[in-house]
Amino acid sequence: MALLKILLLVLFIPTSADAFVANCVMQASKVTTPVLNSQTKYPGWTTSSSRSGDGATDDANKIKVADESYALSSGSYAGGGSVTLPALSHRFTIPTGATIVGIAVEMKMYEQTGGLVSWTMCLYNNASTSNCKLYDGTIPNTATVATLGGPDDMWNYAGSPISLTPAQVNGSNFGHATAMIWNNSEQVGTKYIATDYYKMTVYYTGP
Repeated sequence: MALLKILLLVLFIPTSADAFVANCVMQASKVTTPVLNSQTKYPGWTTSSSRSGDGATDDANKIKVADESYALSSGSYAGGGSVTLPALSHRFTIPTGATIVGIAVEMKMYEQTGGLVSWTMCLYNNASTSNCKLYDGTIPNTATVATLGGPDDMWNYAGSPISLTPAQVNGSNFGHATAMIWNNSEQVGTKYIATDYYKMTVYYTGP
């Protein structure tokens, strides 16, 4: 009798172990990675009026569509100059309950002449700018597509990524602003950054 019990245990232990492993595999298969969604939009609003010194943008509305028609931002005097070029109101429709996980901005531009000191883009939310990115590198002198941010980039600035809700992103006061500063040691002349377009992509998961 005792021998029979031992044989039964030997026979059923592997079966129980196999069932345990199979159950673990089944449960693991139920754990899914959140689906990454995205929306890409061109800005619906911009302006040519943001400037200091003798800087200006000739027609900012040209950045609202990719059509090889370039908006020219310039600092055009011996003391340099700066231009702020905003791009807002992208008309996103991110669903309520979604989690924003990344922001990317694509642009096509070139530097027509020399003298640019810095080119910085900041996210713009409800009348204030924050979480800026400095363009890392030399602005090319031929039209080039570049992207700042990405699917998992929340524009970490000084250790603090931005936190955004669908309502904020969908609002007309959300977007970005680009600040361009020219060298104040340049001689009198006209120095341009030519921008074809900006477009923003918002990455999100859920709901």
